[in-house]
Amino acid sequence: MENSLRVTRAIVVDDDRGSALALSKLLVHAGCTVNVCTHSEEAVPLALDLDVDLMTLDLSMPGLDGYQVLRLLRSYEHTRRLSSLPVIAVTGKTTHQDRAATIASGFAAHLAKPVLLGSLHLALHIALSLREDLHRNRYSGDLLAIRQRAQDIAACGDSRDQRLVVVGGLSLAFEQRGPHLLEQALIAAHDGQWAQSKDYIDQIRLLAQTIAAIRLSGHCVAMVASLQLGYRAFEHEAASLRAEMDRVVFTLRERVLAD
Repeated sequence: MENSLRVTRAIVVDDDRGSALALSKLLVHAGCTVNVCTHSEEAVPLALDLDVDLMTLDLSMPGLDGYQVLRLLRSYEHTRRLSSLPVIAVTGKTTHQDRAATIASGFAAHLAKPVLLGSLHLALHIALSLREDLHRNRYSGDLLAIRQRAQDIAACGDSRDQRLVVVGGLSLAFEQRGPHLLEQALIAAHDGQWAQSKDYIDQIRLLAQTIAAIRLSGHCVAMVASLQLGYRAFEHEAASLRAEMDRVVFTLRERVLAD
Protein backbone atom coordinates (compact mmCIF):
# COMPACT_ATOMS: atom_id res chain seq x y z
CA MET A 1 0.00 0.00 0.00
CA GLU A 2 2.65 2.54 0.97
CA ASN A 3 4.61 2.12 -2.25
CA SER A 4 1.50 2.81 -4.31
CA LEU A 5 0.75 5.94 -2.29
CA ARG A 6 4.12 7.71 -2.42
CA VAL A 7 3.27 9.67 -5.56
CA THR A 8 -0.47 9.95 -4.97
CA ARG A 9 -1.82 13.46 -5.32
CA ALA A 10 -5.08 14.21 -3.50
CA ILE A 11 -7.49 17.11 -3.08
CA VAL A 12 -9.39 17.45 0.20
CA VAL A 13 -12.64 19.43 -0.12
CA ASP A 14 -14.40 20.42 3.11
CA ASP A 15 -15.86 23.78 4.17
CA ASP A 16 -14.70 23.07 7.75
CA ARG A 17 -11.01 23.95 7.60
CA GLY A 18 -10.25 22.06 10.79
CA SER A 19 -11.76 18.86 9.39
CA ALA A 20 -9.99 19.41 6.09
CA LEU A 21 -6.60 19.83 7.75
CA ALA A 22 -7.15 16.79 9.98
CA LEU A 23 -7.93 14.61 6.96
CA SER A 24 -5.03 16.06 5.00
CA LYS A 25 -2.65 15.05 7.81
CA LEU A 26 -3.95 11.49 7.64
CA LEU A 27 -3.46 11.48 3.87
CA VAL A 28 0.08 12.78 4.23
CA HIS A 29 0.73 10.06 6.79
CA ALA A 30 -0.54 7.56 4.20
CA GLY A 31 1.95 8.89 1.66
CA CYS A 32 -0.08 11.45 -0.29
CA THR A 33 0.65 15.00 -1.32
CA VAL A 34 -2.42 17.10 -0.57
CA ASN A 35 -4.15 20.30 -1.66
CA VAL A 36 -6.89 21.59 0.66
CA CYS A 37 -9.98 23.33 -0.71
CA THR A 38 -12.59 24.88 1.63
CA HIS A 39 -14.95 26.26 -1.03
CA SER A 40 -16.99 23.70 -2.94
CA GLU A 41 -17.28 25.98 -5.99
CA GLU A 42 -13.49 25.84 -6.41
CA ALA A 43 -13.22 22.07 -6.20
CA VAL A 44 -14.00 21.21 -9.83
CA PRO A 45 -11.60 23.71 -11.45
CA LEU A 46 -8.89 22.52 -9.07
CA ALA A 47 -9.51 18.88 -9.95
CA LEU A 48 -9.46 19.63 -13.68
CA ASP A 49 -6.40 21.87 -13.66
CA LEU A 50 -4.14 19.74 -11.47
CA ASP A 51 -2.76 16.30 -12.27
CA VAL A 52 -4.43 14.61 -9.32
CA ASP A 53 -5.19 10.97 -8.50
CA LEU A 54 -8.19 11.33 -6.21
CA MET A 55 -10.43 13.74 -4.34
CA THR A 56 -12.10 13.49 -0.93
CA LEU A 57 -15.36 15.38 -0.84
CA ASP A 58 -17.48 16.40 2.13
CA LEU A 59 -21.14 15.78 1.32
CA SER A 60 -22.65 18.55 3.48
CA MET A 61 -21.34 21.94 2.39
CA PRO A 62 -22.92 25.36 1.82
CA GLY A 63 -23.38 26.32 -1.81
CA LEU A 64 -22.76 23.12 -3.75
CA ASP A 65 -23.06 19.92 -1.72
CA GLY A 66 -20.91 16.88 -2.39
CA TYR A 67 -23.36 15.23 -4.78
CA GLN A 68 -23.64 18.43 -6.82
CA VAL A 69 -19.86 18.80 -6.98
CA LEU A 70 -19.52 15.21 -8.21
CA ARG A 71 -22.16 15.72 -10.91
CA LEU A 72 -20.50 18.95 -12.01
CA LEU A 73 -17.09 17.27 -12.14
CA ARG A 74 -18.46 14.42 -14.26
CA SER A 75 -20.14 16.93 -16.56
CA TYR A 76 -16.85 18.75 -17.18
CA GLU A 77 -15.04 15.44 -17.64
CA HIS A 78 -17.69 14.52 -20.21
CA THR A 79 -17.24 17.81 -22.08
CA ARG A 80 -13.45 17.54 -22.09
CA ARG A 81 -13.49 13.76 -22.66
CA LEU A 82 -11.37 13.11 -19.59
CA SER A 83 -11.24 9.87 -17.60
CA SER A 84 -13.19 9.99 -14.34
CA LEU A 85 -11.35 11.09 -11.21
CA PRO A 86 -12.03 8.78 -8.22
CA VAL A 87 -13.87 10.71 -5.51
CA ILE A 88 -14.22 9.54 -1.89
CA ALA A 89 -17.26 10.75 0.05
CA VAL A 90 -16.56 12.03 3.58
CA THR A 91 -19.65 12.54 5.70
CA GLY A 92 -21.34 12.31 9.06
CA LYS A 93 -24.20 10.43 7.41
CA THR A 94 -23.32 6.82 8.16
CA THR A 95 -26.37 4.60 7.67
CA HIS A 96 -26.09 1.74 5.18
CA GLN A 97 -28.62 3.57 3.00
CA ASP A 98 -26.25 6.57 2.96
CA ARG A 99 -23.33 4.33 1.97
CA ALA A 100 -25.36 2.71 -0.78
CA ALA A 101 -26.46 6.08 -2.15
CA THR A 102 -22.90 7.39 -2.34
CA ILE A 103 -21.48 4.34 -4.13
CA ALA A 104 -24.43 4.17 -6.54
CA SER A 105 -23.98 7.88 -7.29
CA GLY A 106 -20.43 7.28 -8.46
CA PHE A 107 -18.28 7.83 -5.37
CA ALA A 108 -15.39 5.39 -5.10
CA ALA A 109 -15.84 4.92 -1.34
CA HIS A 110 -17.68 6.25 1.71
CA LEU A 111 -15.78 7.51 4.77
CA ALA A 112 -17.58 8.29 8.03
CA LYS A 113 -16.51 11.25 10.15
CA PRO A 114 -14.34 11.25 12.19
CA VAL A 115 -12.11 9.50 9.65
CA LEU A 116 -10.01 6.64 10.99
CA LEU A 117 -6.65 5.79 9.43
CA GLY A 118 -7.58 2.16 8.77
CA SER A 119 -10.79 3.13 6.98
CA LEU A 120 -8.89 5.75 5.00
CA HIS A 121 -6.32 3.19 3.80
CA LEU A 122 -9.10 0.93 2.55
CA ALA A 123 -10.83 3.83 0.75
CA LEU A 124 -7.51 4.83 -0.84
CA HIS A 125 -6.94 1.28 -2.03
CA ILE A 126 -10.35 1.27 -3.72
CA ALA A 127 -9.93 4.73 -5.24
CA LEU A 128 -6.45 4.00 -6.58
CA SER A 129 -7.58 0.70 -8.06
CA LEU A 130 -10.02 2.79 -10.13
CA ARG A 131 -7.17 5.08 -11.14
CA GLU A 132 -4.81 2.37 -12.38
CA ASP A 133 -3.71 2.47 -16.02
CA LEU A 134 -6.20 -0.29 -16.86
CA HIS A 135 -9.09 1.96 -15.80
CA ARG A 136 -7.83 5.34 -17.02
CA ASN A 137 -9.43 4.83 -20.43
CA ARG A 138 -12.60 6.87 -20.67
CA TYR A 139 -14.31 4.29 -22.86
CA SER A 140 -15.21 0.66 -22.31
CA GLY A 141 -12.75 -1.90 -23.63
CA ASP A 142 -15.78 -3.44 -25.34
CA LEU A 143 -16.11 -0.47 -27.69
CA LEU A 144 -16.15 -2.51 -30.91
CA ALA A 145 -18.66 -5.05 -29.59
CA ILE A 146 -20.91 -2.32 -28.16
CA ARG A 147 -20.78 -0.37 -31.41
CA GLN A 148 -21.67 -3.45 -33.45
CA ARG A 149 -24.53 -4.44 -31.12
CA ALA A 150 -25.91 -0.90 -31.13
CA GLN A 151 -25.81 -0.85 -34.92
CA ASP A 152 -27.61 -4.21 -35.05
CA ILE A 153 -30.30 -3.04 -32.63
CA ALA A 154 -30.72 0.28 -34.43
CA ALA A 155 -30.88 -1.34 -37.86
CA CYS A 156 -34.63 -1.78 -37.45
CA GLY A 157 -35.06 2.01 -37.60
CA ASP A 158 -36.19 3.55 -40.88
CA SER A 159 -34.12 6.69 -40.46
CA ARG A 160 -30.99 7.96 -38.73
CA ASP A 161 -33.16 9.88 -36.28
CA GLN A 162 -34.94 6.70 -35.25
CA ARG A 163 -31.65 4.89 -34.81
CA LEU A 164 -30.35 7.72 -32.64
CA VAL A 165 -33.45 7.43 -30.47
CA VAL A 166 -32.83 3.70 -29.98
CA VAL A 167 -29.16 4.10 -29.02
CA GLY A 168 -29.93 7.18 -26.94
CA GLY A 169 -32.53 5.16 -25.05
CA LEU A 170 -29.94 2.50 -24.24
CA SER A 171 -27.59 5.15 -22.92
CA LEU A 172 -30.34 6.64 -20.78
CA ALA A 173 -31.22 3.21 -19.39
CA PHE A 174 -27.66 2.73 -18.17
CA GLU A 175 -27.42 6.27 -16.84
CA GLN A 176 -30.67 6.24 -14.86
CA ARG A 177 -31.74 2.66 -14.20
CA GLY A 178 -28.27 1.25 -13.61
CA PRO A 179 -27.40 3.36 -10.53
CA HIS A 180 -30.87 2.77 -9.05
CA LEU A 181 -30.50 -1.00 -9.38
CA LEU A 182 -27.01 -0.84 -7.89
CA GLU A 183 -28.22 1.16 -4.88
CA GLN A 184 -31.02 -1.33 -4.24
CA ALA A 185 -28.56 -4.23 -4.55
CA LEU A 186 -26.30 -2.67 -1.92
CA ILE A 187 -29.17 -2.01 0.49
CA ALA A 188 -30.55 -5.53 0.08
CA ALA A 189 -27.11 -7.12 0.62
CA HIS A 190 -26.53 -5.13 3.79
CA ASP A 191 -29.92 -6.28 5.10
CA GLY A 192 -29.00 -9.91 4.41
CA GLN A 193 -31.42 -10.22 1.50
CA TRP A 194 -28.88 -11.86 -0.77
CA ALA A 195 -31.35 -13.35 -3.25
CA GLN A 196 -32.97 -9.95 -3.74
CA SER A 197 -29.57 -8.31 -4.11
CA LYS A 198 -28.56 -10.86 -6.74
CA ASP A 199 -31.78 -10.17 -8.63
CA TYR A 200 -30.95 -6.46 -8.87
CA ILE A 201 -27.44 -7.25 -10.10
CA ASP A 202 -28.84 -9.71 -12.64
CA GLN A 203 -30.99 -6.89 -14.01
CA ILE A 204 -27.84 -4.80 -14.52
CA ARG A 205 -26.19 -7.79 -16.17
CA LEU A 206 -29.15 -8.15 -18.53
CA LEU A 207 -28.73 -4.51 -19.55
CA ALA A 208 -25.02 -5.17 -20.12
CA GLN A 209 -25.69 -8.24 -22.24
CA THR A 210 -28.25 -6.33 -24.30
CA ILE A 211 -25.53 -3.97 -25.48
CA ALA A 212 -22.64 -6.51 -25.51
CA ALA A 213 -20.88 -4.80 -22.57
CA ILE A 214 -18.85 -7.90 -21.67
CA ARG A 215 -16.68 -6.24 -19.03
CA LEU A 216 -19.69 -4.76 -17.25
CA SER A 217 -21.32 -8.18 -17.28
CA GLY A 218 -18.13 -9.59 -15.76
CA HIS A 219 -18.26 -7.01 -12.97
CA CYS A 220 -21.81 -8.19 -12.22
CA VAL A 221 -20.55 -11.78 -11.88
CA ALA A 222 -17.70 -10.63 -9.63
CA MET A 223 -20.07 -8.60 -7.49
CA VAL A 224 -22.35 -11.58 -6.90
CA ALA A 225 -19.34 -13.77 -6.04
CA SER A 226 -18.08 -11.16 -3.55
CA LEU A 227 -21.22 -11.63 -1.45
CA GLN A 228 -19.47 -14.62 0.11
CA LEU A 229 -16.63 -12.39 1.33
CA GLY A 230 -18.77 -9.91 3.23
CA TYR A 231 -20.37 -6.54 2.65
CA ARG A 232 -17.17 -4.50 2.39
CA ALA A 233 -15.91 -6.68 -0.46
CA PHE A 234 -19.33 -6.41 -2.08
CA GLU A 235 -19.19 -2.62 -1.77
CA HIS A 236 -15.70 -2.57 -3.31
CA GLU A 237 -16.92 -4.53 -6.33
CA ALA A 238 -19.90 -2.18 -6.57
CA ALA A 239 -17.56 0.79 -6.99
CA SER A 240 -15.73 -0.98 -9.82
CA LEU A 241 -19.02 -1.90 -11.48
CA ARG A 242 -20.24 1.70 -11.21
CA ALA A 243 -17.05 2.99 -12.84
CA GLU A 244 -17.44 0.57 -15.77
CA MET A 245 -21.08 1.61 -16.09
CA ASP A 246 -19.88 5.19 -16.64
CA ARG A 247 -17.49 3.98 -19.33
CA VAL A 248 -20.33 2.19 -21.11
CA VAL A 249 -22.44 5.38 -21.04
CA PHE A 250 -19.53 7.44 -22.38
CA THR A 251 -18.97 4.84 -25.10
CA LEU A 252 -22.61 4.91 -26.18
CA ARG A 253 -22.81 8.69 -26.16
CA GLU A 254 -19.48 9.64 -27.64
CA ARG A 255 -18.36 6.70 -29.76
CA VAL A 256 -21.67 5.19 -30.95
CA LEU A 257 -24.12 8.09 -31.17
CA ALA A 258 -21.42 10.14 -32.86
CA ASP A 259 -20.95 7.54 -35.65
